[in-house]
Amino acid sequence: MLAEITLISPLLSLFTRFVYICFHTTYTLDMKLRMISLFCLILATLSCEREPATIAVSGIMLDNSFIELTEGESYTLKATVSPHNADNQAVIWSSDNASVAKVSQGVVQAIAPGTATITAHAEDGGMADKCVVTVNPKVIPAQGISLNKKVLSLEKGSSETLKATITPENTTNKTITWRSDTPSVATVSNDGVVTAVGVGTASIIASTEDGEITAVCEVSVIISISSLSIAPNSLSLKPGETHTLSLTVTPSDATENDITWNSDKPSVATIQKGVVIAINSGTTTITATSSNGKSATCTVSVIVPVSGIRFNKTSLLLYEGDEYTLTVTVTPDNAANKSLKWTSSDESVATVDSNAKVTAKSKGTATIKGEAQDGSGEYDSCVVTVKAAVPPGAIDLGLSIYWATSNLGTSGLCANPKDYGDYFAWGETAPKETYDWSNYKWCAGSYNTLTKYNTRSGDGIVDNKTELEPEDDAARVILGGSWRIPTDADWAELMGNCTWTWTRSYNGTGVSGMIVTSKKKGYMDKSIFLPDAGFKQGSNLHSAGNCSYYWTSSLVTKDSSRFAWYIDVNYGYFVWNYSGGRYMGRSVRPVSD
Repeated sequence: MLAEITLISPLLSLFTRFVYICFHTTYTLDMKLRMISLFCLILATLSCEREPATIAVSGIMLDNSFIELTEGESYTLKATVSPHNADNQAVIWSSDNASVAKVSQGVVQAIAPGTATITAHAEDGGMADKCVVTVNPKVIPAQGISLNKKVLSLEKGSSETLKATITPENTTNKTITWRSDTPSVATVSNDGVVTAVGVGTASIIASTEDGEITAVCEVSVIISISSLSIAPNSLSLKPGETHTLSLTVTPSDATENDITWNSDKPSVATIQKGVVIAINSGTTTITATSSNGKSATCTVSVIVPVSGIRFNKTSLLLYEGDEYTLTVTVTPDNAANKSLKWTSSDESVATVDSNAKVTAKSKGTATIKGEAQDGSGEYDSCVVTVKAAVPPGAIDLGLSIYWATSNLGTSGLCANPKDYGDYFAWGETAPKETYDWSNYKWCAGSYNTLTKYNTRSGDGIVDNKTELEPEDDAARVILGGSWRIPTDADWAELMGNCTWTWTRSYNGTGVSGMIVTSKKKGYMDKSIFLPDAGFKQGSNLHSAGNCSYYWTSSLVTKDSSRFAWYIDVNYGYFVWNYSGGRYMGRSVRPVSD
């Protein structure tokens, strides 16, 4: 009632004011009455309405008390206010962990992994309900896998760790599974450690846990070369020659076979798969290198060999003590090694030094040889004949012995070739006044009583000696050394190898005799003079100036031992070997060996 009175009192005041206003306006009366009637109707209506009672919220309920979301997702919670006709249906929303989940007008937004409680409060009072929100991480799938190596070479027994990278970087599940398609060659651990166990190839596969995405590394397991060696390690070749080098690889079961050959001077020699080809003179180093850097070398010398050796002499005559240096020509001029090895077939006869100097040592013959030291086998030789030194008073006519230049006298050789010299019985060593069997040294007074040099029993004592012994050789006894009376053969050599020319006056001296000139090459300017000295019988000199009679040292054996051979030059017309009584005094022209 009090409320109603409170409402009517102002209405009446309002009505009074309205009537007052109406009657003080210029409206018509009719209009004024109509306005008063309308206002009265309004007042009547207002005075009849009653104010309804307020309905309060008795409860609130969410449609879910627990929800699970993934990062970035949203969910709209529905809040039901009771009673349904409560005057104030407004709800206030809140989150106790807005960094995990936030809410606005019931829309829950998942922010980050974690848990948050969403509360719905009734605006008109303390009624509330809650929903626990669990936010799960957002699952980011792998899009690719990459390995730090796509190809890997390992020594048998060694290991290496592969590194796998999954993209994108924020992939949720980064678990990698590893496997080998050929475990007998290479195995792999769960951590990507690859171990080489056998020679060959294997594929190491890295994949996501679901196996959808993979990456592969091709693994080669090898046995590397630890060392190389070349045989021979040095080599000499001629231009154009080839040689195959022998290469030894350690260990023998190494899987590498990629060997690179190289010549540091291909202008000297090239190398093709171990075959050396000599090009030109010089030295080069051949190198074999493995793919892992091991190497071995061979030094190759290419030499221009000696193709010819020539001496200026193919034969040489020297006297004991003489020296002669051979002139040597080695071809070609660019031969790499022109040095020679010098040898003598008989160093007791002749020696040779490194400068080709030949030294005559003693009588005989030796072959001097100069051979190339480059292995070409080329050589030349010279036959050296060494004669005894020509003694004073002798001349070399190119024969096997030396002939005296003058006849024999009691005290030695005559001073001049024209001199007759002394006369000697055969086998006696001194001249005498009378030459007869009665005073002949080697008989007992007659020709048939010989006491030495006898081959026939009827001629005296037989001793079968046919050549004068040194003590019975006048030339040896008087001159000494190797001087002697020529043998029958010595005279034959002189006759066969010389030109005999008789002269009435030797060099204008008025002495007749034979000029004997050598026909030997290199000696044709050499000669001796045999004067027509005649012979002695008894105490008389016969045929001097007309004939020459020169003893040999040889005994006549076919007729009688009382004869010995001598050379008879009779008036310049005959040169002949005659036999004559041993007791007679004849000339001696000595010879020396």
